[in-house]
Amino acid sequence: MIHKIAFLIAIVSGLLLGSYFVQRFGPRSQSPYEEVYAQVERQTKFDLSDVGTEDRLRLGGWQRGDFSGFWMTGSSASLEIPIESVSPDGDFLRLGGLLKLKGSEPDATVPVASLRARIGQIQLGVWTIWGDQSFPTHRFAIPGTVRDSDRPLILTFEQIEEGAPRPWRVALGLKRLEFENKSAFKSFRSHLDSCQGSTISGWSMAEDLPIPVDVMIDGVIQPSTLVQIYRPDLKAAGIPPTAGFQLTLDTPPPAGTEVSVVYRGFPDKQIVRSPCKF
Repeated sequence: MIHKIAFLIAIVSGLLLGSYFVQRFGPRSQSPYEEVYAQVERQTKFDLSDVGTEDRLRLGGWQRGDFSGFWMTGSSASLEIPIESVSPDGDFLRLGGLLKLKGSEPDATVPVASLRARIGQIQLGVWTIWGDQSFPTHRFAIPGTVRDSDRPLILTFEQIEEGAPRPWRVALGLKRLEFENKSAFKSFRSHLDSCQGSTISGWSMAEDLPIPVDVMIDGVIQPSTLVQIYRPDLKAAGIPPTAGFQLTLDTPPPAGTEVSVVYRGFPDKQIVRSPCKF
């Protein structure tokens, strides 16, 4: 009997000792928290109804909405995004929002709000929202240079207040954001409508959303000023009315200069009917 008890004790001691050595020196498994954190670091799509994402994005200037998203609480708001979500070659940021208006109903072709977006000191552009956009979407081009700094990537939105007070109040919400790698873009649609003086107008699409364009002379991108326009004719043709653009070069080129209009991020891909001459 004593021998059996000693034998059992030896077996139990061996199992406990083996378990200790496996935990101490064997391969280390990730904790559930570490696994979730690693997934968020690689994440490119953020639904703001996800509490974990909310914590990771570190929202500032927002309050939880009744639509699985967040409302802007003032004239500016920000959020921190994982630097790993942006590729070194640059990406596009796709935004989905919600618009509520109180007061008089504006015409569909009237801009009701404009948001200037930037990451740190890098300006991304302006998001103009029109009267008929209850669920506005927008795409910003993000240069890969935003990764050059070790600082967190802080995406900031600032409302642009222009002109006289309008007879409506605007509430802007953010529902989701997604980083799109430009290598995944396969479908492009566009048209260069006119090229007169120093102004170029037309429209451009990549996949299902408008995409910005650049004007190039001899392979060099030219500084230009973008005028946001609403195109009812595009809407009638089944194209987003916000796909239209009107660009004026900051420095008018000499008469007869040939210019190329390219999709932003794709310097070798010209839009339809480009190039043109002033």
